[in-house]
Amino acid sequence: MKEELQKFISENNLSPFNNSKSFIKSSKDSIFKTRDAKKIHQKVLTNISSKFIFKETSNIWEFFNFTENISEIIQRQEFFKTILKKDGNYLGELEIPRQKWKPRYDIIAVTEDESTFIQLNKLGCTAQLLISQNDIIDLERYDIVQVVDCEDFRILLERLPQTVFLDSLENVYLERYLEILSGWRENFNLLNKSKNSLEVQKILDELIPLFDLLDNKEGKIISEEEVEKILENINEKIREKVKDIKISGEGVWGMLGEGKMPPAILEIVQKSIQESNLGEHIFNLQIPVTIDYQELESQIKRQSANEFTNLAERVKKSAEELKQIPSILNKLSTSLLLEDFCCGVSQWIEEGKSYPTSSENFHLSN
Repeated sequence: MKEELQKFISENNLSPFNNSKSFIKSSKDSIFKTRDAKKIHQKVLTNISSKFIFKETSNIWEFFNFTENISEIIQRQEFFKTILKKDGNYLGELEIPRQKWKPRYDIIAVTEDESTFIQLNKLGCTAQLLISQNDIIDLERYDIVQVVDCEDFRILLERLPQTVFLDSLENVYLERYLEILSGWRENFNLLNKSKNSLEVQKILDELIPLFDLLDNKEGKIISEEEVEKILENINEKIREKVKDIKISGEGVWGMLGEGKMPPAILEIVQKSIQESNLGEHIFNLQIPVTIDYQELESQIKRQSANEFTNLAERVKKSAEELKQIPSILNKLSTSLLLEDFCCGVSQWIEEGKSYPTSSENFHLSN
């Protein structure tokens, strides 16, 4: 019966996060002969529904049509007997999902096909139609360039280290699914610490690897300020080590006349730079050592491109899992509403209630 209830919730677009109770046209055939009878029935449902957390949960009663079928009645009783008493107050701590995550990198999706370009504009990321080689040059400022339906400019695009080629329009800007998932972070953490039904916990387990992707920790990319601070340490080490070195007249002449350092000093400079774990190519080998800012900028750019491209590749490899996020979250919402229903009903049942029994011998006299 749980599957049928979940289907009913899904078909009527009931959500635990709806601000008000939706109107569902009742399909029940009325069995009431008096206004008071109907009033009593409604009062009983209202009493049970007082245990519910979500506004939409009471709409689930619309699933249970009136029936004279004894086997159907017994089946329903068996369903409610399987519900274990449980406090669902923790469900009241759930919040409306609000997207809070954006990729740290700038993404642009490009194509040379006009119809594809129209579709790209619907995905929520920057898109561009490639017309000339100048368009390729403009792409260098983006961290990630996603390419789809592009043959004429493929060779030029391959020269950009941040280029990611995609075989389908569906795989463009998969980060949009992570944006949707990010809105559930707090709810996920809350639910994961709670005592859930097996159905809810199973869905949460499906989301764990996807949250791991959302929480991806990018590698460390050196900054200009950090290099300048390291440079101070390098020059301090060199200053200490060259104090006791005696330089010949020829060595002094080489430094002043030709700009060449004596081998002993050059060795100290190179060793001090190596100890910093930074590439020698971003420094000018002189006394004092200075930074080649042009080369440093190029290295930072290369590191960023490689780092972001690696993350984009991970997203790309998880394409099929990411595409399932909307349906998984919809299934979770449905299960949470049903969880609220079961928790509320279970508490009401435990208050000294008993199930009516059927009998062939029931009769009225006088």
